[in-house]
Amino acid sequence: MRSEGLFKRTFVTVICCLALVSAEAKVTLPSFFTDNMVLQQQTTVKLYGIASPLKQVSVCTGWDGKKYETRSDKKGEWSLNVQTPKAGGPYELTFSDGKKLVLKNILIGEVWFCSGQSNMEMPLGGWGKIMNYQQEIANADFPSIRLLQVRHAVDFVPQTDAGIDFGWEECTPSSIPGFSATAYFFARKLWEELKIPIGLVHSSWGGTPAEPWVSYEGLKKVNNYRIYAEKMSAMSDGKKNTNEIFQQEYRKWMDNLSPLDKGMKDGKAVWATTDYNDNQWKSMNVPDIGRHKDWKDLTDWYGSERRSGFRPLIREKHWNFLCQG
Repeated sequence: MRSEGLFKRTFVTVICCLALVSAEAKVTLPSFFTDNMVLQQQTTVKLYGIASPLKQVSVCTGWDGKKYETRSDKKGEWSLNVQTPKAGGPYELTFSDGKKLVLKNILIGEVWFCSGQSNMEMPLGGWGKIMNYQQEIANADFPSIRLLQVRHAVDFVPQTDAGIDFGWEECTPSSIPGFSATAYFFARKLWEELKIPIGLVHSSWGGTPAEPWVSYEGLKKVNNYRIYAEKMSAMSDGKKNTNEIFQQEYRKWMDNLSPLDKGMKDGKAVWATTDYNDNQWKSMNVPDIGRHKDWKDLTDWYGSERRSGFRPLIREKHWNFLCQG
């Protein structure tokens, strides 16, 4: 009985301590507000995060010593706007809701969002290995160029945070190999001409079409995508499992596509088997396939594919141009 009472008192003490720690927790920021970041010069920047509920939150900007204040709501969410100066730094940003959080080595300059498909995503090293990549990587020592890499992620509604592995990093031979080569050379050119800090936010995804990057309001203005925008809106109420709905739609699409694919049989790629007899296949010269006069079968297939309702990979005017001999 005595040990049981001791356990209860200890348990209550631990819970009280945890509650106290939670009540005095530091301000929490999105993963893209970190040390080493670059903020756009001479503009209004929105800062936001999570604090203890209904607490006074302050932000002190190191470039002018000003103190900005607001109050968190019942969920602990808060936001405020700060004014940035001309390019310069480094500075500190100090956040507090009773406990301080300091971001260091902050620069003010030009911030660019870099996005696209595989051409933009291609890194200096890694799978990219651009021309003279080893020398380019070795020479990539630009502390005033800062890098922020965003992970691939999908969602049906706008998010308040992004998947970031390392936060902002200075451009060095150790941080640049996996970063976008196009974005890097763009930033280097800017830095050489402007001599001010450059921030790169890189979020590319090879093979993605433009539409998934467009906002709901933007998609509503495109006739062919209005119905999908409405579906997205219906799923954004939080009551439906959007990923499950997507998987159901995808399986339905694949079930409709499979019977039309002559290269597939019972779920297997028959044209890719080692014993497939391709003696009846016609030959064509490459890379001059665009002017081959025996493309009639392909154009016939294209026509049936278009009539079936599936989106063509090549737009009709481009296809007709390729098939002109």
